[in-house]
Amino acid sequence: MHHMKTHTDTNDKKLNQCEFCGKTYAYKKSLMLHMNSHTGTNVYICDVCGKSLSSKEHLKFHCRIHTGEKTNVCDICGKAFIKSCNLKQHRRVHTGERPFKCEICGKAFTQHATLTIHRRLHTGQRPYQCEWCEHEFICQALLTVHKKSCKVKKSEKSV
Repeated sequence: MHHMKTHTDTNDKKLNQCEFCGKTYAYKKSLMLHMNSHTGTNVYICDVCGKSLSSKEHLKFHCRIHTGEKTNVCDICGKAFIKSCNLKQHRRVHTGERPFKCEICGKAFTQHATLTIHRRLHTGQRPYQCEWCEHEFICQALLTVHKKSCKVKKSEKSV
C-alpha cells in the first residue's frame, strides 16, 4: 500500500512544493534535498572550487566537471555526458520523443522542467519576482533577462 501511495501522491504537485521558491517535486525526499539549498543544512563543499551542494551524490557529479569525466556517451552522435539522465534526455534530440504533455492544451516537451514552466502560462503562476520593480515571471531565465534592463534598478543607480 505504501508503494501505491507514493505514486498516487505525485499527482498532487502542491504536496511536495518548496516554500521558498515554489519548485515542485514528485518525491518528498527530493524536496528535502532541495530545501537544503535554501537553508544551508547538510551542505557538501567541493574541494576544488568551494561550491556547496545539498548531497554527496550531487557533489560526486559536480566533481566530474573539474575532472572532465563523462562516461555516458550518445551512440548516435558521440556527445558525452556526466549523468546518464542527461544522455537519456539528449537522445530525444535524435528520436523526436516528447514524453511530457500538457494536459490542458496538448503541447508536448522533451523535458519535464519545460512542461512545468509551460503550465504556468495556463495557471498564471509567476513564482519569480524582480526585487527592484516587483514584476513577476514564469521562470528564472526570464527574470534574469529582465534584471539586466530593469528601469527601476537603472534609476536607483543614477540617484
